Amino acid sequence: MEKVIRKIGKENQIKYKNSVGLLIYKIVIFVFLTIFSISLIFPIAWALVMAGKDVIEYTVNPFGWPTSYTFSNFSSVLEKLKVRVLTSEGIVQYGMDFMLYNTLLLSIFPGILVVFFTACMAYVLGVYKFIGSTFLHNLGIVIMILPIVGTLPSTMMVFKDLGIYDNMLLYILKAPVGCFSGMNYLILRGVFQKIPAAYREAAEIDGAGHYTIFFKIMMPTALPTCFVFFLLTFLGGFGDYSSSLYWLPSRPTLSYGMYMFKQQAVVYEATVPEILCGYLILMVPNMIMYFIFHNLIISRMQVGGLKE
Repeated sequence: MEKVIRKIGKENQIKYKNSVGLLIYKIVIFVFLTIFSISLIFPIAWALVMAGKDVIEYTVNPFGWPTSYTFSNFSSVLEKLKVRVLTSEGIVQYGMDFMLYNTLLLSIFPGILVVFFTACMAYVLGVYKFIGSTFLHNLGIVIMILPIVGTLPSTMMVFKDLGIYDNMLLYILKAPVGCFSGMNYLILRGVFQKIPAAYREAAEIDGAGHYTIFFKIMMPTALPTCFVFFLLTFLGGFGDYSSSLYWLPSRPTLSYGMYMFKQQAVVYEATVPEILCGYLILMVPNMIMYFIFHNLIISRMQVGGLKE
């Protein structure tokens, strides 16, 4: 009887220690995530508050609450937001409409091409086994591991030799080059592998060919995941300034325009509140897209990736 009581007592002690340890772990994680969230929210909140100050008040008190909030900085930055770039015709100044046009081109069309060709590659390598399929799959993983920055000089030389450098159309058409070298490929490959083979076999019995099976059965099944990839690509492309900086110097995007606008603030007589207004304006499309589709994005999420 005493042994049984001791055994029960030890088990209760172990459970108590485990519960206390779990509680401490949760508290530590909660505190850490709270501090991390505040570190992300504070710069945006600070920029939103400071954007309503006039330049004198900002200079005197850059961290204080504005005495009167003015929205004139937002309209002012829309008028001043221009960028001067060097082209074959000389120095040309572009306005916000031209930069918005370039931004939409580089956000929409490369995303569509990359997602489509990635889905094609993931389907072929994930469902069919043929000579060289394993090699291509491993090659995509190796390319994904290689550091991008280390290949920039050689990529620049190749782009110039092929005429892709500073060419909007060719730059968009080359987007599918990385169709099987990213995480999207690995996730879509898993999605297609989890689709029951009975669907494909039933279609084959009914006389459907490879293209019919892919476009009418496989792609509709994986379409929500593909759409999430497109959204993430669009959100990344809308805030991308490196494409103009490295590959399309004569076709500035909004992000690149804001970068140059900040660098040339003296030339455009731009104040810090106006620059902050410009950054906040660039955030609006991404925020709208996220609030509209965040349920779809989260619904496709699992720990470590996306679900089919």
